[in-house]
Amino acid sequence: MDEAHMFNIQNNFIGTFQKNKWLLPLCIFLVLLTIGFIYYLITPKETTACFPTGKEKSIRELNEVILKLTAKKPDSLFRNQAALFVNAGKKYRVDPILLLSIAMLETDRGTSSALKKYNNPGGIMKTDNPSDFESFPTVQAGIETMAWTLRSYYLSEQKLTPAQIGPKWSPIDADNDPHQTNHTWVENVQFFVSEFNGLTYQCKIIKEDIPDRP
Repeated sequence: MDEAHMFNIQNNFIGTFQKNKWLLPLCIFLVLLTIGFIYYLITPKETTACFPTGKEKSIRELNEVILKLTAKKPDSLFRNQAALFVNAGKKYRVDPILLLSIAMLETDRGTSSALKKYNNPGGIMKTDNPSDFESFPTVQAGIETMAWTLRSYYLSEQKLTPAQIGPKWSPIDADNDPHQTNHTWVENVQFFVSEFNGLTYQCKIIKEDIPDRP
């Protein structure tokens, strides 16, 4: 491209802005808007996360409690699997005792058909068909998805305890609760929390991206 042609292009470009003076402010606005949007996307959002306090039971101690709670259910898939809950809790910043307690209730202490057939430890239903259970490749993946769900949709709304989580996780009179068992969900989860000597993680609002769903 010769110099004269480049000069003509430059003049035409300048002339366009001179004739349409609103173009320059618009371009500046669009550039700033784009920069702001990119900044919004890359900046971690405020979210609630829970952290160990040093008062937690060891994995061995948790396994002992699980064995006691499943003494009459030797086929429980949760026996000696406390590490799966502890690791998922640390990864997604959710109290492992909360994970364990919900899972113990939802799976009849690790023996439900949903757990054994679908690796589903939390009674998690398909979003496109709330009457069917979500299926996971492994029990670990199911537990991690449960932790991710709690962090993303419950802790993020400051729902931290069974009493706060229950009305959304297990709503009374839900269509997928034909036997009307949801009304005792909070009480039953709290029973397991007590068996594990209570929640121990401390929760606070931080700026951090939630890890991706498993």
